[in-house]
Amino acid sequence: MDKVEAKSNIYQIDNKNGHICYGVYQYAFDVLYICVMIHSLYVNKLERGKGIGRKLLSEAAIRAKMKWPELKIKIVAEPTEPEIEKKRLIKFYNSIKEIDEVIK
Repeated sequence: MDKVEAKSNIYQIDNKNGHICYGVYQYAFDVLYICVMIHSLYVNKLERGKGIGRKLLSEAAIRAKMKWPELKIKIVAEPTEPEIEKKRLIKFYNSIKEIDEVIK
C-alpha cells in the first residue's frame, strides 16, 4: 500500500475488555481502492480466547455495513504484539463472516 487515507470519521467501539475502530479509507496498489477498514482491535490479555475479539469484529462489521452498504469490509492481518502469530490471526479474521477480505 502506497498511502492510506481516512475518508470518513473513525468510529470506535469500546467495552470493558477491549476496543476496535473502523472507518472508510482510500488506498492505492495499482489502482485506487475505497473500502471500510477495521483496525486497532485490542482485547485485554487476560480476556483473550473468550470471544470478545470476535464480538467486537462482528459488531464493527455490522455497523459499517449498515452505514456504507456499498463498500467492502477489509482488515489487515498484522500482529501488533510479538506473541500473536500472523497465521493464527489470518485464520481468525477469515472466520468472521461479515469481513469481505483479509489483507495479508
